[in-house]
Amino acid sequence: MKTVRQELGKAGEAAAARFLQKKGYKVLEQNYQSPLGEIDLILLDGETLVFCEVKTRGREGLIAAKESVRPAQQRRYRLSAEGYIRRKRAQGLRVRFDIVEVYGEKDFEIRHIPDAF
Repeated sequence: MKTVRQELGKAGEAAAARFLQKKGYKVLEQNYQSPLGEIDLILLDGETLVFCEVKTRGREGLIAAKESVRPAQQRRYRLSAEGYIRRKRAQGLRVRFDIVEVYGEKDFEIRHIPDAF
């Protein structure tokens, strides 16, 4: 059984995916599992492969969601992305790491931060 926090996170990820699709991004993967952890969204923005971390909060707090993506997590994300690129043979594409901050519980406020790390 999922916790309230897990349900909120799942809803936030779905809202982020819809938000980015409306901006013209193509969703390639959601909740991609690698040996080093999960990548929330993998998208295509034109010719750029985008690895996106979604941070969902019930409300805006003292620490911005983007600040919670620490260097260790960034490193795991980069290594996971390298593995994905090798497996999918996507070496010719540019790569970018974005963060989407999602605030709220139903009517979400969404902030997209391209090239966040």
